[in-house]
Amino acid sequence: MLLGKVAVPLPELRWPVQVALEGPACGARHDIVAPEGYLVEARLAADLLGRDPRLRWIRPEPHEIEPAGLTRLVAASPPSPGGPVPDPAPAGDAPDAAEAGAALGAARTGGVPGSERADAVRDAPRTGTAVIQPAVGWALDRSARPVVGEELVLLSRLGGAGTGAADLAVGVTAAMEAAGQLGCPLPGESVARLVEVTGGRAAVVDSVLRALRDRDGGALETCLWRAADLNGLIAGICTRLLHGADAVRLHAVVLAARLGYAHGGLPALRPALRDPEREPWWQPLSGGWYRMQPLWATALRAIRVRGDEAFRDRLTRLVGELEGERAYEEAVDLCLGAGAFEIGAALVAETAGELGSGGRPRALGHRLTGVPRAVLARYPVLAELDRETARDAAGQDGGALWNEVRAALMNGRFGAALAAGKRARQLAPEGGRGAPEHLAHALRLARRARWTRSTERRMRLLLRVAEAASLPCDPPSPAEQAASPAWTGETIPYAGPAVTTDGSPPATGSEAAWAGAAAEPVAGPVTGHVAQAPPERTEDDAGGGAGEGDSEGVGEVGGVGGGVGGGVVVRARLLGGLRLTVGGRQVTGWSGHLGRAVLEFLLLRHPKPVRRDTLTDVFWPGVPEASARNRLNAVLYSLRGDLRKVTGSPVVVYEREGYSLAAGLDVRLDTEEFMAGRAEAVRLRQTGDLQGAIGRHEAALALYSGELLEDSPYVTWVMPERERLSAAHLDLTESLAGLYLEAGAYAACADACRRLLVRDPCREAAHRLLMRCYARQNQPHRAAAQYELCRRELDAVLGMTPDPETDRLYEAVLRHRAI
Repeated sequence: MLLGKVAVPLPELRWPVQVALEGPACGARHDIVAPEGYLVEARLAADLLGRDPRLRWIRPEPHEIEPAGLTRLVAASPPSPGGPVPDPAPAGDAPDAAEAGAALGAARTGGVPGSERADAVRDAPRTGTAVIQPAVGWALDRSARPVVGEELVLLSRLGGAGTGAADLAVGVTAAMEAAGQLGCPLPGESVARLVEVTGGRAAVVDSVLRALRDRDGGALETCLWRAADLNGLIAGICTRLLHGADAVRLHAVVLAARLGYAHGGLPALRPALRDPEREPWWQPLSGGWYRMQPLWATALRAIRVRGDEAFRDRLTRLVGELEGERAYEEAVDLCLGAGAFEIGAALVAETAGELGSGGRPRALGHRLTGVPRAVLARYPVLAELDRETARDAAGQDGGALWNEVRAALMNGRFGAALAAGKRARQLAPEGGRGAPEHLAHALRLARRARWTRSTERRMRLLLRVAEAASLPCDPPSPAEQAASPAWTGETIPYAGPAVTTDGSPPATGSEAAWAGAAAEPVAGPVTGHVAQAPPERTEDDAGGGAGEGDSEGVGEVGGVGGGVGGGVVVRARLLGGLRLTVGGRQVTGWSGHLGRAVLEFLLLRHPKPVRRDTLTDVFWPGVPEASARNRLNAVLYSLRGDLRKVTGSPVVVYEREGYSLAAGLDVRLDTEEFMAGRAEAVRLRQTGDLQGAIGRHEAALALYSGELLEDSPYVTWVMPERERLSAAHLDLTESLAGLYLEAGAYAACADACRRLLVRDPCREAAHRLLMRCYARQNQPHRAAAQYELCRRELDAVLGMTPDPETDRLYEAVLRHRAI
């Protein structure tokens, strides 16, 4: 689990009190209903910490809003340390890498260790105060009892007037005071314009003021006066602040927008935190975490980086870091949301047991919605899970599937949204209710966003998509609105007059939820980053797993050489140095030497799987388990990225509790071919087929192009296999020299013996073969000289005298006997 999901906002006091908090109410659950951007969470955290220093703050995803999921999150969330409200951090005061890593480690120890997780969940605290902040547009089950003594539930959606909008809206006076405390030199008329464009959303006003602090605000003020609405303002500011940003920073920001959080202890995201106090999208949390606020994250996900190999490398590193932190669900969602289906599918297959535990297999299956069937077919566990999900969906009503559409649209997974929408329509009864109008509207906007070229315009469209998708599919029924024994039946009052802007009473929760998203005017011509627009897809295209990420994700590189099961040939040359071809295409570039080394390790042990702990012990001995696992995951994802440059088929997979090469591949290793040729050569010699044996010996020796992985001469795990193959090569060379001698090919025999003696000067058998060869050519003087060379080598290297057999051969040479 990502610990940022249970981090408390750093308290701030520069805004007036927004929520009227009474005394503690044990066993109660209260609603705080507010459209996104109105409630200043830092102010609420300051008020709650003053009342209860044991405050907990959890942010469940849609699949975690059931009681079991909430209990897990509460058990993993350390209570806030309390204490005085800190002063605002100075601009640019981001933690360095060492401090961030230490903070992340300290935060991790405050979580729930894996070995104690079950006990922690069972003994989740039942006292104190907890703020439960579901994803935008989602609510809790009203019939469930609280898991903490008192629960404050923050319910929000994007846009619209709704409950609490007027009560929480700030005026120009409050905004001017906040600007003064932040040291923001924005003129009064610009502050008034900011309040007008944002509709008085205090959190958004605060974010923009922070962005203008200690900065030449001319360009941002232009965005403010040009914007026709909130969406235009957010899109314009994002485009302006990231204009001219280097690719490293841009990639990190897009990944952070997908993940929703960042921490300096996650190296892949550090470039996104270069100046977090002056960027409007960051919300500082405890433990060194930063949360990307939903409105800004939605806009930033519109930045296109499709097909960028540098982005793919950073994505794979981040996924490895998340897996090292045991944040499996977040890593999977990150991959699928970015369109990196192959990486996400491999991760799901490797961690299916962890992801599907605790009653979550259904959520795991629905994560795969929109993943191309060809990718799922490569992993038997995923193919079966997909079939089970399809069977479950056949028994569901349309409402559950439309909720899947909502979740996918909110996360920018348009392909998954189209696929779930198609299934929902297929399951709808004849003449029954079709797609909810606001979701149909959101799907139309999503299609427009996929082919829009301007980044700024695409940001506005995505904000409108999320706004429409944040509305619930069905209004709560009267029975659902009835208060349960744990429910107060009312929302917490706001510290302001409960009237709307037109003087009418505020809408109820049900009425506000169904106040459809207003059609927002599109600002005039704008400029922005222009990217190649992908072709528009229809809803029917999603049936086969239409890829999302067309607007902002990373697509998978197409494969060469067929899929798994089609006999893709993987040819590995390990003798002399690694040379790898997959489907006839050679891998020419490696992201790092460790990825290549792990592949070599797996190749040498093919077809046996290698356990994870074996790999960590070999490559990171003495490193703590969690850190070694993190490094291994990062290396494996980089390795898979290197292999995907030449094939779309998975090469390195996780199955049978270990890593190995995919079972459907036709793997051909020169080491195996050499040993097989050697065995055949020995067999032919034993049968007496002299010429056939010579031919097989020569063919086998031709495969031996050098020492095993000779470009890694000091790697210890290579040495045993290198010695075995080297000994086999020397024995085979000696055997061939003997065959040459029997066949009367004295020149070839002498040449083979000399090659042997270069490798092993003390090999007496080679010296004797060469002496016999010289003697049979009537060159006894050379045979005697060879004996003297043998004697000197043995004495100098081993301190030994020649073998009696060698002495007898020498005597025979001196006496001119037939040899």
